[in-house]
Amino acid sequence: MKALDLEPPMTGSDSAQAAQKHKLRTTCLINLASILEKCDEQILPAVYAWVGASFQATPAQLGYITLGRALMQALSSPLGGVAGHFMPRGHVVAAGCWLWATMTALFAMTTRLAVAMPICAVNGIGLALVIPNVQSLTADYYPSSARGKAFGALWLTISLGGMLGALYATNTAAHSPLGMEGWRFVFLSVAVVSAITGLLNYLFVHDPTFHRHQQQQQQQQQLQQASSAAGSLDGSGSGGGGGEKREGAVHTAKRLAREIGGVMRIPTFGIIIIQGIIGSVPYASLIFLTLYFQLMGMSNSAASVMVALYLLCGGLGGLLGGWIGDKVAARWPDHGRIAATQFSVIVGVPFALLIFKALPMNGDPATVWLYGFIMSAWALLTAWPAPCCNNPAFAEIVPPAQRNLVYAFDRCFEGAMAAFSVPLVGILAEDWFGFHGDAKITGNRSTDLANAKALGSALLAFTTVPWTFCFLMYSGLHISYPKDRRRALEWQRAQEQQEWQFEADSAASLAEEAVPLRERSISPPRMRPSPSPLHPDSGGGSSAVSNVRGRSARSGDLINHLRRESGDRQQLLHRPPSDLH
Repeated sequence: MKALDLEPPMTGSDSAQAAQKHKLRTTCLINLASILEKCDEQILPAVYAWVGASFQATPAQLGYITLGRALMQALSSPLGGVAGHFMPRGHVVAAGCWLWATMTALFAMTTRLAVAMPICAVNGIGLALVIPNVQSLTADYYPSSARGKAFGALWLTISLGGMLGALYATNTAAHSPLGMEGWRFVFLSVAVVSAITGLLNYLFVHDPTFHRHQQQQQQQQQLQQASSAAGSLDGSGSGGGGGEKREGAVHTAKRLAREIGGVMRIPTFGIIIIQGIIGSVPYASLIFLTLYFQLMGMSNSAASVMVALYLLCGGLGGLLGGWIGDKVAARWPDHGRIAATQFSVIVGVPFALLIFKALPMNGDPATVWLYGFIMSAWALLTAWPAPCCNNPAFAEIVPPAQRNLVYAFDRCFEGAMAAFSVPLVGILAEDWFGFHGDAKITGNRSTDLANAKALGSALLAFTTVPWTFCFLMYSGLHISYPKDRRRALEWQRAQEQQEWQFEADSAASLAEEAVPLRERSISPPRMRPSPSPLHPDSGGGSSAVSNVRGRSARSGDLINHLRRESGDRQQLLHRPPSDLH
């Protein structure tokens, strides 16, 4: 069975060349926004050692700063999905860029930990607006057979943002550009670039789904205008405007609530969310890698290269995973993506044991090369789940109009749990494994090495246990995913049939309304013998008036019928596949 394709059709007003131009420009700009989003996330953990010294903060306190941002980002993700329902998604991405740029600049200016925490939390709202809309735009612009590669490329660009952020932040923080602390300069410069990126997204990103929705609204307005013209002949077209607006707002709210509830009831969505809640913990915990390598004895440049290499290979791994997912899905549509993802998840466990317990802990060049090789392989093989399975599966189990909601709630649930893992790593390292003092390099070899071992033990616990759980959870998709995918395909076929019928009826209606209604009503019938139907003495006057009213009523009935069909079609368009069974 072929993979499900839920593509929004290109509008007739766009030529193939214009459509390709929109696609290229939009994908480039939303990928640029994703790079800056990940860069903004990564610069704080990359400069933990300097921020900890500046604020005199412990690892747990630094974790609380990240917790505030990540938790607010997770809880605000549905806001990004809902906003993409009511305005062009490029505008939502731009608003997110501007908000996090402002908060990043304010964070660079603060000198107190108590002030830095709420600023970082508000920063999370800006970050939350970006990714759900970027992911849904990516799904809209690529067919199901190429979505794995598309999401893999997106994963690669996001990883590049993290890599560039880590390299730039760690190496710049060690200096004092323009006479200020290096880490503060890093935050200010990232804020400026983010603001410019937001402006570009606002001006040039094309949202195909929103554009199509606008065309549907224009068709409905034409029907309403025709209805008003019919009502003006019999005096029934006045009043009720305010009530209709209120009813429209209530209908929109009910429809949105129905869509959200329908998405929540899809079994595949629930399984991916549950595994993602636990599966996001390891990646959130690994933001301590820079500090871990520095405590181990590596130089600032070597530590930044290790993290950058991990992020780069993670991006390449996402691209590889997306490509593998497309290949195995073409061969085994129901189980290929899931099996490949399970391999990627479980292979991370032996790598984590090797890195945090078996490899030597020093900064010698040979050791750095060894870590670089192992870290590269680790990242390359464990970055598959999202581009290989999760993101393509989401696009295949819901209609296009609900994709931004799916990706938004995915970020919400997964990000909330991942946010708590960051301070928990610090607490576990301090209370269970013996980390002492602030999160900084003391210069005392024995103290730094002991702290590195404590931090490594905490990281090991927060990687191996969640990955084992995820491997087991993915097994449930072998049962739910084939059913949900087929259900969505049946829904898509029913939707297409309704769309074709509606377009045919609308075309016939608009063709009839093109003839002035009053002319059609007053003109005499062809077979009528009377030459003067409006003569006052012949009785034709009242007959003509009745004729006008009768035709007006029939025209109004036709328009009301079309409007009811339009409403039924819109209701079907926004009913999730889970409501059809």
